[in-house]
Amino acid sequence: MNFSINIVDSINKNSGIVTLTGKAPYRLTTTTKYGGFKGEQKIYNIKGSTSSKSRIIIATIKIEASHATAREFIQAPSLSSRYNIKLIQKSIEQKTADYGGDRDYVYSYLFDVVYFNTVSIGRQDSATAVLVYKDSLVPARIGGALNFITSLTFGSIMLSRSGERRQINVTGSPGATATLTIKDDNNNSILADLENGEIVDSYSFTIDESGVYSFPQTFPSIVSKGTAVNDSGASGGGAANIIFDDLTGVQVGDRVMLASSSDETVSNVVTVLNPNGNNENQCTISPNLTVADNALVLFKRSRKYKINIETSSGLASDIPTTTPTYTLCQYRNPVLTLKAEGNTAYTITQFNDAATSLGSGAAHYHEKKYAGIANFTSEQTERFSRVKETISFKYLLTAAGGKNFTGFTKPVFNQDVTSELAANQNKISHWTNSVPGSNGGTDVHITANATSDLNETTLTIEGTIAVNQWGNDDVTMAIDFNKLLTYS
Repeated sequence: MNFSINIVDSINKNSGIVTLTGKAPYRLTTTTKYGGFKGEQKIYNIKGSTSSKSRIIIATIKIEASHATAREFIQAPSLSSRYNIKLIQKSIEQKTADYGGDRDYVYSYLFDVVYFNTVSIGRQDSATAVLVYKDSLVPARIGGALNFITSLTFGSIMLSRSGERRQINVTGSPGATATLTIKDDNNNSILADLENGEIVDSYSFTIDESGVYSFPQTFPSIVSKGTAVNDSGASGGGAANIIFDDLTGVQVGDRVMLASSSDETVSNVVTVLNPNGNNENQCTISPNLTVADNALVLFKRSRKYKINIETSSGLASDIPTTTPTYTLCQYRNPVLTLKAEGNTAYTITQFNDAATSLGSGAAHYHEKKYAGIANFTSEQTERFSRVKETISFKYLLTAAGGKNFTGFTKPVFNQDVTSELAANQNKISHWTNSVPGSNGGTDVHITANATSDLNETTLTIEGTIAVNQWGNDDVTMAIDFNKLLTYS
């Protein structure tokens, strides 16, 4: 029986050093997926063949603690798989802790990778086993007492878009020391001196007899900057390049809104900072923004805050050893854009019974925007009247050149495969970006059908969008009606 097995190492989730060696006669190839990104994976593919129901060793894995400092494995590495793929421990390597010789710690494991073959599996079966391992600092002793940071708590990793005040708690053994930083997405500290309120780079502290070091922390809102327009050139028909009083902290991609407006579906965003190279308080905004001189403007974006703790004492095994230690996320409200592509074969004459003033051709598409609340389900948005759980839409199309619409195919909405997968013709979603896993988490279901008679110069298409959950990013779901229509 043939087999093809992938052993996956998510290198930014795990911590340690892995050496995987193939076992003849089986073939080992190593590839990297998502290289350079947070989700980077090293994938070891092992192929071969064996007789039915035989237990075979297909590789060996040595997993060592990182060499930079004294580190150990508090828990043995493991392999997670629904297939019959196991780690069988062959040996371990230990050292004696240097704070009195009262404890040995494990810094290296050697395993056989054993596979019990019951059925033939190939690459198409995606037989996967996931490596799980994490090393941690060996705790030191000061004055005969074990020095250790046991936890760092701050509540949910999700922050309110309006900002909030959190209590940060660091627990540990009395005498344990650490330095903690919290930085925003401009890499600026948001820690304030607990006495005078001035911004400081870090807190350095020693855990007292209470076992807890605690402090309040204020996280700002998603407004990265509030500033006034310092430019009269945008008050007429709008302008792309606009000067403001102060653009410190503004980034490309920030959404631009008038402070006097509550419309969160605006699509104006910063595309270039200091476009002419001579004014740091000027930026390019697309599409052009119409705004009066001295008007107050808000720049908003989803933000991240990085909490990092460093210590010469030990860290508990459930505290990440990544840098930063934790990342807190704060999302602006996402916008769902429903888009109907334009075409020379027809004109989108009306939307929801209102005239569109569009012509025919690809440039004459129609868009309607709806604002949600980041990561909220439809049940959670019930108390917000401005957020829709069900959205109805209605298009009136007029055929070009005096032709009639003779056929309409009911569109398919599919969340399992993207519309770009041409090999899955029977499963293609006629709306783009329909898969929550790749569109930022927006989970909806769209239905539509023609509701007027064929063989006429006009055709009415009606449908609904049922929102299950809003994601954390803007998403455009576009449909090309021309792929569903015939004319004569």
